[in-house]
Amino acid sequence: MRLHLTFLPLLRELAVSFLASVIPSASLAQQAPQKPPEKPSAKPSASAEKPENPAQIELLETRYRFEANGDSRKEVHTRVHINNELGVRQFARLNFDYNRSFQSIEIPLVHITHPGGGTADILPSAMTDNPDPAVVNAPAYQDVRVKSVRILGLAPGDTLECRIITTTTHQPLAPDFWLDHSFDRSGIVSQEIFALDLPASRQVQIRINPAIPATSNEKSGEGDAARTAYRWELPAGNTPIRSQAQPRESEEAEPDVALYHWKRSALTKSYYESFLESLRSLQKLPRKPLNSQE
Repeated sequence: MRLHLTFLPLLRELAVSFLASVIPSASLAQQAPQKPPEKPSAKPSASAEKPENPAQIELLETRYRFEANGDSRKEVHTRVHINNELGVRQFARLNFDYNRSFQSIEIPLVHITHPGGGTADILPSAMTDNPDPAVVNAPAYQDVRVKSVRILGLAPGDTLECRIITTTTHQPLAPDFWLDHSFDRSGIVSQEIFALDLPASRQVQIRINPAIPATSNEKSGEGDAARTAYRWELPAGNTPIRSQAQPRESEEAEPDVALYHWKRSALTKSYYESFLESLRSLQKLPRKPLNSQE
């Protein structure tokens, strides 16, 4: 008996569906049994233990000198090794806040050393001085400024070296002055140097973390010219971990070095501490970032 032509397409579809269901099961039956998955190694790799920082600050040197009249000079010298593209973006622009009415900022050194031995210096044309974005629409506060440096030509493997000098004269609370400082605990800084040069003719109150005593403490001069100098030199991994009772956030923890000098008898230690707390709270206010390559 011959099938009618109308049944031929139906038979072809049935044949295709049958083969499609049979062939995969046959091929699976012929496959060799798979090996059980290997257990992960109990020892993690070195990269998993300690990821590379985008940039490593090889040297961070900060020096303060205070005068008896309340003037001061801060000098920062830093050397940074750029590890990857993220580090390049982080250091593509450096910003420094200051108040023009009683402060000035100099940047005498911005130097790049390439892995091949070549060097480059950043020209003054790469530096700008603008009102802080937070007060850009407030004419009465145009003295609150931000000096910026664009670091052009930076690449992974480069070493960036900078020197920044901030000079303060005739500040509003002179001859009083104050300072607090905390050392790096993140591991980003390989070597940290911190130095204080204070007038011995003034009764400067200083509080130092007993776990991090000064490396040296020297006195020089006589009379009004007498000076007291403190110096800390901390290599990487030499900064003790804070007590568990202290907050983890560095902004809330006690500083490692705190000093103040109040000539006015009405200004007590409690007033100083409340004043510092107000300054810290103001520093936490969000600020509109500058236009940059980041």
